Amino acid sequence: MKVTGMDVIVEGRGTGGHTVEYVLEGGIVVSVSTPKGTPEINRTNAVARAKALLRQIVEEDILPEDMPDGVNQDGEASVMAQSPNSPRDRAGLQRD
Repeated sequence: MKVTGMDVIVEGRGTGGHTVEYVLEGGIVVSVSTPKGTPEINRTNAVARAKALLRQIVEEDILPEDMPDGVNQDGEASVMAQSPNSPRDRAGLQRD
């Protein structure tokens, strides 16, 4: 597998976080997004930080093998499962 492209997306002039996108052969895109208000991450070091995070994820084998079932929260047909630390949870938008 080979990286064929890369981009750093700065949200909100740098105050809204950063997203690093790696484009792989075949058009596969892997992205790492940092939350708003992470002062130690900037456009200059975002790529190195994303690479370190991806390395840590692989080394610690913390990704699940399967997508857990979602929970029907409001009668809609389906709801994507979320981790306890999802952006929605951090924003205080949890439903009881």
